[in-house]
Amino acid sequence: MLSEQDESRMEPEREAPCAPRVHTLRLSVTDRCNLRCRYCMPAEGVVKVGHHELLRLEELAGTARALAGRLAIERIKLTGGEPLVRKGLPAFVKMLSAISGVREVSLTTNGTPLPSG
Repeated sequence: MLSEQDESRMEPEREAPCAPRVHTLRLSVTDRCNLRCRYCMPAEGVVKVGHHELLRLEELAGTARALAGRLAIERIKLTGGEPLVRKGLPAFVKMLSAISGVREVSLTTNGTPLPSG
């Protein structure tokens, strides 16, 4: 026979009625940057992460898909360093845009890798 305490543990968890909803997911796709401004490259320097230590873009997309399904994420913002220096970024944006419920994919950028004109 189960005690009242054991029975209460078996009830499904319910979301608190006043809990804030998460709508935006920020994903840092790289620690690299093509400028040496104080935002990305402070005077004391930063420890660079090796490419082999970064999640593959497919892994990041899978994580975003799982979180979007569980938390009803509507917006994904890509950050870095400078996101545009990450190889494969256009295909990654397509992967993220295909996630059910995601309405917007945006990124922060210094803009220097974009064509002028």
